[in-house]
Amino acid sequence: MLPSVGKKKERCIWESGVLTWDEFLSSPEVPGIRGGAKERDDSIVMQALELLDAGESSLLGDMLPKAEHWRMYDRFRDGAAYLDIETDCLSRDSLVTVVTVHRKSGTATLTEGIDLDAETLSNALEGAKILVTFNGSCFDVPVLKNSFPEVDLDLPHYDLRFASRKAGYRGGLKHLEIEMGIARDEDIADVDGAMAVRLWHQWERHGDEEALDILTEYNRADTVNLETIADRIYRLLVTDYAGYRWRGVSPSAFQSFRRVYRTAFWAWSLFSAWSKTTLWGPSMTSAVTSWPLWAGRQCITMQSGFAIDRILSFIWYIWNSLMASASGVVSPMEIQVSV
Repeated sequence: MLPSVGKKKERCIWESGVLTWDEFLSSPEVPGIRGGAKERDDSIVMQALELLDAGESSLLGDMLPKAEHWRMYDRFRDGAAYLDIETDCLSRDSLVTVVTVHRKSGTATLTEGIDLDAETLSNALEGAKILVTFNGSCFDVPVLKNSFPEVDLDLPHYDLRFASRKAGYRGGLKHLEIEMGIARDEDIADVDGAMAVRLWHQWERHGDEEALDILTEYNRADTVNLETIADRIYRLLVTDYAGYRWRGVSPSAFQSFRRVYRTAFWAWSLFSAWSKTTLWGPSMTSAVTSWPLWAGRQCITMQSGFAIDRILSFIWYIWNSLMASASGVVSPMEIQVSV
């Protein structure tokens, strides 16, 4: 947002003790900011503060590079619109067949030929402050703009495809869900983008209602799951990618422990699969299904491991929120649209 302030200089500013916009404005000198530039930067920060207080996400987004729109997520999360579409082929000029918009107030799934048009889509997006998609900046949004040019889609955009890579993840949406332990119902577990096209053709050409039901359920799951993924990726971006440190607390030790735990868990999972050992344990997310083949030894289920990882992240988030509150510092979840 500020000229000449990149990732390294931003960390330098944080490490100097300047963690919020208010602290930036009240500091006569800030490391890395020359005296003449400080007055200019103060005016930019004051403008951003006014827009943030007014809830003007679009104007605030215009002040940030698009790659940094993820920083706005926590402040505008209640106004987030999680969005995913299906089409009749995989090109940008394809027909939009199904659109789901997931909001705090509810989830709307719209279908071509039934209830999908510019008006219903605009209604579903009304009041949205930020878009959240997976690869939406390359596909979903361009396709929707081509099909519904009258619908306003010019919002700050938190694209999880690129955000997840910054956080250390690789692969598509389904791979991300598997890594995070997000399960889908059995009837849509094997559905992918190519199958979604075939399901639409089954409905369009043969009136197969079951195919349409599976397609809409698949699209709805794609969209609703974005919320869980966005929350988790955001927390990782704050600490691991941007390098934010709460005052008085360093997350490095916890992050190191978490990485060791996850590595050990995956190594054990691979060994168990190789040795054909039945995975069993005190699963937090599923019922115990079998006993281990090796008497006296307990293995841990994949779902249980993911649950523990989520619990660790949640405990860390709560701890740091309490520490930030106790020290009078605004949580980084609230100020990551900072310098």
